[in-house]
Amino acid sequence: MRNFLLAFLVLLLAFGVAVRLARRLYHFPIPSLLVGLIDNPFRRRIQSPKKIAGRFDVRYGMNVVEVGPGAGIFTIEVARRVAPSGIVCAIDISLKAVKKLRAKTERERVMNVAAVVASAHDLPIVSGSVDRVFMVTVLGEIPEPRKALAEFRRTLRMNGVLSISEFVLDPDYPLRRTVVRWCHSVGFTEISRFGTLLEYTVNFRPTKQP
Repeated sequence: MRNFLLAFLVLLLAFGVAVRLARRLYHFPIPSLLVGLIDNPFRRRIQSPKKIAGRFDVRYGMNVVEVGPGAGIFTIEVARRVAPSGIVCAIDISLKAVKKLRAKTERERVMNVAAVVASAHDLPIVSGSVDRVFMVTVLGEIPEPRKALAEFRRTLRMNGVLSISEFVLDPDYPLRRTVVRWCHSVGFTEISRFGTLLEYTVNFRPTKQP
């Protein structure tokens, strides 16, 4: 069984690397097959919603923005932690993804999620009004990531936290040092980091203005 899991992991790594190299030459949407492979029980065990939410200390009553919620696996967990007075604003550029998330929150009776179609470069959020901004395996897919990070900084309170989590099998996986460099360049300071060789989370706080 152990050898099978190791072989499966090696296969996923090889496939992910191949897709990543191809996307350097031509940027195309991640194949649905690879999306299915990335979102699997093995990955969810390593990057569980409870683990991720715990890493950026999300609590009752907070206002939270999630960028790129996907299937809403992390959205639901965070929404339940901030309920009933806290709100999660889930931002996605895809109307189809937003509709699916709205249907999911209705089915699970999670009433404090606002799923919104918007660009990461232009969030419909009041400046300095958010306690947490988080994303999981999303930053590498956003064109001009520094521009998006600057927009996240605009929305955060000075004691707020930006939390970025990545998984090595994601074809758009950015190295941790790259994420740290991008964030520092737009006015964030790293405050904590978690993870292993397979995945990581880095948390940042807005740098105080002089």
